[in-house]
Amino acid sequence: MGWYFVFTVGVIACGSIPKGYDEGGFAAASSLESFMSDFQLTTGRWNGTASQLASRRAVVTSLGVLGAAAGAGAAVALTDRVGRLRAWQAFVAVWMTGFLAATMASGRLGLLLVARTMPPSRSQYRLVLAVPQIPVGLALVSSLFLDDTPRWLAASRGADAALTALARLRGRSEVDAAVVSEWGEMRRRLADEEKHRAESTWAVVREVLSVGSYRRRFLLGLVVQTVAQWSGGNAITYYIADIFRLAGVATRRHSLLTAGSYGATKLVFTVVFAWGLIDYLGRRRFWRGSSNGHNESASHAAVASVFVYAVGWSVGLCTVQYLYGTEILPTRVRGVCYAVNMAAHWLFQFAVVAVMPAMLARLDVWGAFVFWAAVCAVGLVVLGLWAPETKGVAMEDMAELFEGPCSRRF
Repeated sequence: MGWYFVFTVGVIACGSIPKGYDEGGFAAASSLESFMSDFQLTTGRWNGTASQLASRRAVVTSLGVLGAAAGAGAAVALTDRVGRLRAWQAFVAVWMTGFLAATMASGRLGLLLVARTMPPSRSQYRLVLAVPQIPVGLALVSSLFLDDTPRWLAASRGADAALTALARLRGRSEVDAAVVSEWGEMRRRLADEEKHRAESTWAVVREVLSVGSYRRRFLLGLVVQTVAQWSGGNAITYYIADIFRLAGVATRRHSLLTAGSYGATKLVFTVVFAWGLIDYLGRRRFWRGSSNGHNESASHAAVASVFVYAVGWSVGLCTVQYLYGTEILPTRVRGVCYAVNMAAHWLFQFAVVAVMPAMLARLDVWGAFVFWAAVCAVGLVVLGLWAPETKGVAMEDMAELFEGPCSRRF
């Protein structure tokens, strides 16, 4: 593992900061007294009813997720045409523009809502919103020195560019035995896909719908995203400060501190899982344990149970939903299928975040957790019976894993 490999992983990983900071940073900023006062979201400055105020807060919190769904739809048209790297750069630039507008909105709700789709003072929440733009901006500049993925280069720019990128990524020469072997396997798989190569996005869609192996893999990725979002993990993250206050945390300050500890817990367990345990113990074991952990803690609407919930979410559905959907799909249909899955991901997340205030009001905290536990129970059964383990399976060998009846894929 050379320095360029580590550099590439670090730069591209910074693309996850917008999602994480939207869930954690913006959720915290929107709970600050300065933010709510500046945008007239407090009961003292709101002229409408309490239900209208709750709806307005839900719109402010969730509209950015709806914008992410639109971005995932745009990715269908971009990723295969301009490449993974250029699409990544374009979307990072759009996010930075939108977050900068949110930082400078200063009480103008219209500008804040547009930006969300693209002693207390204004500087208090502005600082929270401005901080993530620094590492993301540095990552955007650093990405100019990276190559696109070898698989996309092989399919779009030719063998020479792909082999050069692969050798650079592995930190070896182009004639190294390991590089030559990996390149040969990649070329073999691409040659097989080239026989059925489509000319347009709609042709890829028709192919996914008509080829049984592709269709099963696409639907499986969609089910994983559905279970992950409706399990409630992201809804809790967006409203964690409110949930802790309802659970008995006395003051807003203590609620925010506890929310920060909740985020730190998710970070630690997600990092441990993603960088160590996922390839050692596999995908299935963790999302099954994740769903079971949600179910066990769902009956306890208290702070300790929410932390148990965070651990289960972080080591399972939080990570597997992204990894599994990419590794089970072949290169030629991955861009379209995964973009559709991510559009569904964001639409479901928007729906969950938007209805969260109403759920807490009408079902109470325990009722919301019971609903999410029921989703996890259903997901545990469906994914337990349907989804094969992909640990140790090369991306070029996934087709064999999804051939034949379900009983032959475990």
